[in-house]
Amino acid sequence: MKKIIEIDGMKCEHCQKKVEDAINALNVKSVKVNLEKKQAIVNSDLDDITLTNAIKNVGFTVKSINIKKGLF
Repeated sequence: MKKIIEIDGMKCEHCQKKVEDAINALNVKSVKVNLEKKQAIVNSDLDDITLTNAIKNVGFTVKSINIKKGLF
């Protein structure tokens, strides 16, 4: 399942890398973090709480999580 996670607090490439590493540590199928859009697109069957907690644990806030339709 592909999810779009809106993230508050990312300001630089270091922030982007922290979020990407935190999500990758959950053994997701794939993740792409976009600093400009302040979002991550994740391909995973993990529940929203697990994803939210991973991002929160590295210092950022999840504003929303939505299911992505169409191509990754």
